[in-house]
Amino acid sequence: GWKTKLALAKSSKGFLDFLAYIILLALFTVVALRSHPGQDLLLHNTALRNAVSDQEIFFGKSQVKKVYSDIDSVDEFWDWLSGPFVGTVLAEDFPNRPGFFYPYFRILGLIRLRQLRVGRDTCFIPVELASSISSCFAPYSKESEETEPFGPTSPETGRPIWQWYSAEELNE
Repeated sequence: GWKTKLALAKSSKGFLDFLAYIILLALFTVVALRSHPGQDLLLHNTALRNAVSDQEIFFGKSQVKKVYSDIDSVDEFWDWLSGPFVGTVLAEDFPNRPGFFYPYFRILGLIRLRQLRVGRDTCFIPVELASSISSCFAPYSKESEETEPFGPTSPETGRPIWQWYSAEELNE
């Protein structure tokens, strides 16, 4: 009778709710996966790295083209920073998408540069060369990393203006 019809209606309502949930879950999954660049992300990161660090430019008065890994002075670093770096990050290739560089990269907030330095005299100087070489710098490693403050002294604090912070401290 009517009790059987009511039980059937309740069970079919539960089935319809379950079916609607499965359809919603499937649509959400499709939209989420299609809006992410997925495997292309690695290619975009590589392209960005190549555009920023492998782009050849003339540094200062040099007649030889150099790339980022050839930088050997502060002036050349600023030439690179104001040239290939800014040219890539602030490129006008995407005028309809302000705040983006390359299709999937969006600049959120300010761009922050971080420097990892190697301490002075972190490598061995042979006795035969000690009179010619006053100091040397080992390749970067955690053991040779310099963490002491450096740079000009601040008139307010009397300490060097650049302080070392761990990655964890910067992300707090």
